[in-house]
Amino acid sequence: MSGILNRSDMSNLPERAGTRLAYHELTRTLIAHTKSRAEPTPRNRLFFRSAREARFQPVMEFPDPISIGSFALDNRRPFLYFVTEVWTTLPGTLPGTGTPVGDWDGLYRFHLGEHRAERLTWRGDIRPPFDIERTWLPAILSVSDEGRSVFCIAGFEVDWRAEYWMCELELAGMRLKPVTRLEIDVFM
Repeated sequence: MSGILNRSDMSNLPERAGTRLAYHELTRTLIAHTKSRAEPTPRNRLFFRSAREARFQPVMEFPDPISIGSFALDNRRPFLYFVTEVWTTLPGTLPGTGTPVGDWDGLYRFHLGEHRAERLTWRGDIRPPFDIERTWLPAILSVSDEGRSVFCIAGFEVDWRAEYWMCELELAGMRLKPVTRLEIDVFM
């Protein structure tokens, strides 16, 4: 295999509408986040391969309603963090006209050296910064330098409306600390 990434290097990835690549220098691992084609609901997946290998492997197998929304690499440690979503289709008035709706499912950490994943938290486990009805994590942005927290987008349901904030999520206690409120849905 050459040092150049070409189409044959990605031939074992499922055919997808788009792929975002990232590289983890510490472990020499290439990450591929594939976006699903026109399906009723998203089926986004994560794959990895060593720079020395030719074929990608799935980070984790998920059933069809689960999709991987976003990911972030820890540049100082061998970890990949990612957020999953669960998708359903609400019935429409005509066959095939349902509306796909998603909700956040969980936050995971994948060890790039040992190739094992663990779920860190899921719906209902996050401690919000103030009294609200519901909290969710639609996107992960980055990992803190010391690796004790991740920066993310958090959604808060307040009086039947959604507010979105950039937050720091402390991994030890799953407590959200607001950084700044977002006035628009920039990540959707």
